[in-house]
Amino acid sequence: MYYISFLFFLNFYIYICLFIFLFIFFLLLFIYFYAKNINFNLLFFSFLEFLWTLLPVFLIFCLLLPLFIFKTNYFDVFLFYPFYFTASQWYWTYYVWEFNYPYVLFFLTSTDVIHGFSIPLISAKIDCIPSVLNNFYHFFLIEGAYYGFCTELCGVNHSLMPFYFFVNII
Repeated sequence: MYYISFLFFLNFYIYICLFIFLFIFFLLLFIYFYAKNINFNLLFFSFLEFLWTLLPVFLIFCLLLPLFIFKTNYFDVFLFYPFYFTASQWYWTYYVWEFNYPYVLFFLTSTDVIHGFSIPLISAKIDCIPSVLNNFYHFFLIEGAYYGFCTELCGVNHSLMPFYFFVNII
């Protein structure tokens, strides 16, 4: 399964803003140097229009500049091992019992009612809502068995919904 990362879209918008900025800049240079029959009053007003068009683009670019400087792949989904949990009435469905990767991205959903996915050892609690795919990521520092349970009162056998998995860090 392929994921499109957040940084891909961020770079796409940067290129679009840069293209618009350069296009307007070269258009202004062309008008200034090659257009001889233009009234200078109109040139001044077009310069003002250029400024109040370019200034917000430049401001947004400056606000996004720290994201370019401190850009890391921390939000990139490719770094995380996907782990799918589906909550059903009285049991959990997940397909991996043990994994050897410390970066884990949990995908959670439910088939019937709202369940509460909780792993107390890592202080994680998120709701599993029917037809909604919730997610969170975690970096496991300690290998071993991790236990979890449902924290919502989701039915008669709610207390019989524990789960566990193993983390081996290589």
